[in-house]
Amino acid sequence: MTMNKYTKKIYFKKEEIKDVGPSVDSDDIEQRIAARRLRIKNRQEMLGADTLTTTTKEQSHQVGLGRAQIEQSNQRIAKLIRDGDSFVTNIRVACDARENLKRAEDHELNQIRVQNLEDDATNSLDLFNKITEQWDIVQESELVDETRELLEKQKKLCTDLITEKNKLINELNLEVKAKDDHYVRELKKRTEDIDLLAERMESQIKAMQRAYREEILAIENAFLEQREKLTNEQNTEWEMLMKEIKQKQINYLKQHEEQVFEFEKELNDLRTKYSEEYNALKISLGSEVETLESHLQKLKSTYQLNLEKLEYNFQVLKRRDEENTVIKSNQKRKITRLQDNLNNLHIKSVKQEKQYSAENEQLTEDYKKRMENYRDLQKKAKLFLDNDRKNFHDIWIMNEETLKKSANRLLDAYRIITEQQLGLTWNPPDTTFMCNTGPLVGSLDQIVCKPPAVVAMELALQTDRRRIHSPQDHTVENAVPTSLKEVSPEIVKEFLQLLCYEPEFLIEEKMKRLLKPLGQEEELLLRLDTILTVLGVQTEEDLDDLFTYFIKQNKYVSWKNRPIHGRQQQHQQLVHSDDKSHSRYAPSTMTEESTQLLPTSSSKLDSTHSSRDSSNEANETVSSGQGK
Repeated sequence: MTMNKYTKKIYFKKEEIKDVGPSVDSDDIEQRIAARRLRIKNRQEMLGADTLTTTTKEQSHQVGLGRAQIEQSNQRIAKLIRDGDSFVTNIRVACDARENLKRAEDHELNQIRVQNLEDDATNSLDLFNKITEQWDIVQESELVDETRELLEKQKKLCTDLITEKNKLINELNLEVKAKDDHYVRELKKRTEDIDLLAERMESQIKAMQRAYREEILAIENAFLEQREKLTNEQNTEWEMLMKEIKQKQINYLKQHEEQVFEFEKELNDLRTKYSEEYNALKISLGSEVETLESHLQKLKSTYQLNLEKLEYNFQVLKRRDEENTVIKSNQKRKITRLQDNLNNLHIKSVKQEKQYSAENEQLTEDYKKRMENYRDLQKKAKLFLDNDRKNFHDIWIMNEETLKKSANRLLDAYRIITEQQLGLTWNPPDTTFMCNTGPLVGSLDQIVCKPPAVVAMELALQTDRRRIHSPQDHTVENAVPTSLKEVSPEIVKEFLQLLCYEPEFLIEEKMKRLLKPLGQEEELLLRLDTILTVLGVQTEEDLDDLFTYFIKQNKYVSWKNRPIHGRQQQHQQLVHSDDKSHSRYAPSTMTEESTQLLPTSSSKLDSTHSSRDSSNEANETVSSGQGK
């Protein structure tokens, strides 16, 4: 990585111009825009200062001399504050512009640095891959000189790689040192800016103090003048107001005397009217009181009768409450007895769960031990097979040359007898098989055979396979299929579900408990393999015959023609029955995730069957070797 012009411009700048604010001649666009805005703002303030005096004079007559002077002072002080702020903030604007320029240049330098580091990383990776590839050649070489030359080349390549890395580190150290120098210069520049800012702020504070003193004196004089003027105006107004109030009080007294005479006359008329109405109302209320007293006597008799009825009802309810108390106590005793029974049953269930868990752990340990024994047997069988195969191959090679020589002599004798003794034309037989060396071995498809359970699961999960149907398959709807490959994967799935969960009696209880902690797909595959093993199905042809038998006996057809709701109910019944027998029921549909687990389960079954076949073959070879 080399220092370009941008790096030198930032890190090795010796002298800088003292900032006096944004300039229109600057290289930065933002700084030029800020300078133009400040120039427009100052021009507008200068134009506004001329119109300020005229507007204040007009408003002084409406608002008052004091308020007008306050507004005028506020405007002058605001203008002074704006000028001072612009004078002080010019330094900050310049610093921001310089910082933005530095950040842009730093960003560009960072991009260049990252690009150089990526290029160096790719080159180093290529060189490292080349070195690692050469190590394989070094390990394969057998000559000492060649190995030494290859090691020298490897050493040179490693030295070149380390040199490149050291060069890169030195360049980065140089750049860090230059960055430190630039940081020191930047601190000095910031210190100068801060000193200049403090100086401008002090001058601004002094100017503001002087302006505040002048404006306070002007405001005080304006308020004194306004107070004298207002005092004279209010004195004249007060004299006129007192004369008007005196005349109004005289008129009010005359009107009051007239109203008092009228009110006394109306009061006498109302007194006579209300006395007559009072006498009539008293007579009517007396008659109403007599009627209400008679009604009160009737209500008292009714109240006494209701009181006797309520007393009788209270006695009845009290007797019923006593009976309910007795019944409640009996129910409480019954509840306590049932609670004791429940606690005893809970204790028994806990004991049975502990017993079942201990039994499950014991069975799990037995299963692990047997699996370890089974793996040991597999290893031993594999060793026996390898030894027998090696011995067989050695014996075969030893006797093959002798047999070939004997066969060639027999062919020569046969040719001589045919041509000389019989006088017939000699037709040599096919002897291409004699070109083979070693024992004959069949193809992989003839040796390895998948279990029928794995084949059936592959057919059930093979949703995208292409089947070739003859024209008769499309015309004849009731044709009986002879293989699982001739039907859709959905039918194969339902057939396997029926085959796994209908014959529950073929699976032992221990096997069910062992299948319970397994996953859904592994449980289904092991169930299918167990049932097919019990039924004697060992090949794919046997599985096709079993499927054809189900079709002919109308067992599977009735299942297929059954409505979906009925099949779901039967699935639920199978789930409940399977829970009672400590086993689980797999769902009727298999997701795409089961295809990922099928190879592992099928490999387990393949390994199981192959181990069985290999152990049988090993026993046969051992017995044949002992017989020889």
